[in-house]
Amino acid sequence: MGKIALLRVLGVSALVFVWSLFLVACAGQAPAPAPAPPTPTAAPAPKTSTAPPAPKAATAPSTPQAAKPAQTEGDKWKAEYDAEMKKLADDAKKAAGGKVVVLFGASIPDQEAESTKYFKEKWGVDIVFVTGSATQNMAKMEAELAAGKITQDYFESGPAAHYPFSLRADYFLDYAPPAAKEPGVKWVADPLAPGKEPALAKLGNAIIYKDSSIYGAGINTNLVPADRVPKNWDDLLDPWWKGKMIFYDPRVTGSGNSWYTKMYQTKGEEYVRKYFSNGVTLVRDIPVGSRQLATGEFAMFYGASAKWLASFTGAPIRFIDPGAMLLNIGTGSIIKGGPNTAAAKLYQNFLVSKDGQEIQMKYGDKPPLRLDVKPNSDLNDLSKWNVLKPFSYEDETVTKAKMREHASKLLAELGFK
Repeated sequence: MGKIALLRVLGVSALVFVWSLFLVACAGQAPAPAPAPPTPTAAPAPKTSTAPPAPKAATAPSTPQAAKPAQTEGDKWKAEYDAEMKKLADDAKKAAGGKVVVLFGASIPDQEAESTKYFKEKWGVDIVFVTGSATQNMAKMEAELAAGKITQDYFESGPAAHYPFSLRADYFLDYAPPAAKEPGVKWVADPLAPGKEPALAKLGNAIIYKDSSIYGAGINTNLVPADRVPKNWDDLLDPWWKGKMIFYDPRVTGSGNSWYTKMYQTKGEEYVRKYFSNGVTLVRDIPVGSRQLATGEFAMFYGASAKWLASFTGAPIRFIDPGAMLLNIGTGSIIKGGPNTAAAKLYQNFLVSKDGQEIQMKYGDKPPLRLDVKPNSDLNDLSKWNVLKPFSYEDETVTKAKMREHASKLLAELGFK
């Protein structure tokens, strides 16, 4: 082989050797990791809006206070009333020996005793009742006024005498008792009604209504069968009643005169004439007439008070309501210039207060004028009876007198003595 061929062989061998070394060197090293892909760029977070700070919760009080209820009209009245009564009582105890002198009508011992007891315990003031007829008491007042020395504080009577007397001289004090204006109280007859009469308007509230009684018809149940009990006044014109009835004389003042006046006004003279033509017997004494009814001498008596009929315990008596039940009103006034005006004002409030009305009902058997006083019997429950309204000033002072004259003539024609 020539030199050229030898050199070619050596050259190839050298290349093979070098390539082998390169492969050996590469096999000794770990292969380089593949390059990581580029990290993606994160999207920018949305901007958070800046909210106002939340308000701080109110700190609850350690002892919560309940809201006070609003003061009612009644609450306001009571506070003012109590304050005024306390002041009157304080003044009354300092004047005239701490007593009020009351010109009363016929004595009612139980009512007088209970009223005095209540007054003394509640107010520390005494009551002195001076009993007598309206005529006697008015004469006493006139004499004292003329002498300029008044010893009484309060006057009680009825409208027929009280109204005209009040206009003869300046006897009575204009005073509207707060007890008569108590919010929410309903009345059978408004205590301040007299002051609304045109003829008495100049007196203001010098006269008040203070109590009541009812007059009507009573029957003896042993003598009157159930089917004969009158349902109205026309039933009493039936001949069955002839000679069985007694009636309080309408020719004099009293319940008979009041009935005659109302019947003449509402049913006319013809009815009145027929009624008294049906064998009626006249009386002028309510206790006597009531006793005659209770003992069975007569079947019916008109003109008796519910109180008198109820007094005959166990008797076969029943108070009936054929209509036209008479509401007999009692009136009262503070005597102007009396020795203890504060005590007189206190007494007048007592008369129309709830406590005073209850005492008059329980111990005087007088139906309450206030409808918030619970009646103690059916006879004292004015809501159960067809009670006529009180007479007006005109009726009390003029019409009744005319009707007494009318009755006298009519009864004379019918042969009554």
